[in-house]
Amino acid sequence: MLRTTFLLVFSALSICILAASDKIAITGSTTVFPIAEKCAEAFESEHPEVEFEIASTGSSVGISSIIDGSADIGNASRPAKQKEIDAARKSHIELFETPIAMDGVAVVVHPENPVTNISLQQLQDIYTGKITSWKALGGEDAPILIISRDPSSGTFEVFNTIVLRKKELSPTAILVQGNQSVADAVAMTRYAIGYIGFGFLQNDLKAVSIEDIEPTDETILSGHYAISRKLFMYTDGKPEKTVGEFIRFILSPKGQQIVRETGFLPVR
Repeated sequence: MLRTTFLLVFSALSICILAASDKIAITGSTTVFPIAEKCAEAFESEHPEVEFEIASTGSSVGISSIIDGSADIGNASRPAKQKEIDAARKSHIELFETPIAMDGVAVVVHPENPVTNISLQQLQDIYTGKITSWKALGGEDAPILIISRDPSSGTFEVFNTIVLRKKELSPTAILVQGNQSVADAVAMTRYAIGYIGFGFLQNDLKAVSIEDIEPTDETILSGHYAISRKLFMYTDGKPEKTVGEFIRFILSPKGQQIVRETGFLPVR
């Protein structure tokens, strides 16, 4: 009887573990969100028993959600910071990083803006408030409206590191959440400037060259485009079971094709 009871309890626990692994909670980067969403749809079509909960919350939230155990996958458009790695270790969490795509941060203006090229120094001067008129860049004599991502964004972190180089963002900058919000604001405002993930470029925006190099597949993959980066998924340790299967799917030829169709570049 004792043996039978043990087997029944063990079987019930096994069922619970399997059931838990078939629901994947993903949160984090707004840049990685469309990749996760499209890949989840394709994965679900092959594995209908798997359910996904996907949220677009920002890279910092994605990583912190792995540390506090509220998500299975944390999307990030930047590497984990040392303070996040230290916090994870204190919580006995191993932040395991999987690159899933390549991306470039495109600097965008309104299509009617005549400016086509900006240097990194000029871009820094714009976003720190030293350059305030398009005339200084060969454009119209009109004030520059600065659109920036909020500091919790991985895209902001990359821009802050490569362009601002940790200098203070202009107090006149308008902070918005999400790549699409930046794209919409610039598309509707003739004298605005913003920056978005390469996959969010649309017809009503113009991407300017940085240091005379356009953001293209080739320049991003080669690293010649100055604001290039990898996109990541973080897990607690090496991904296993259903989560591992899903990430391996993203890295498969089919998953990497979805990455490309979403507007980003494959890492494989």
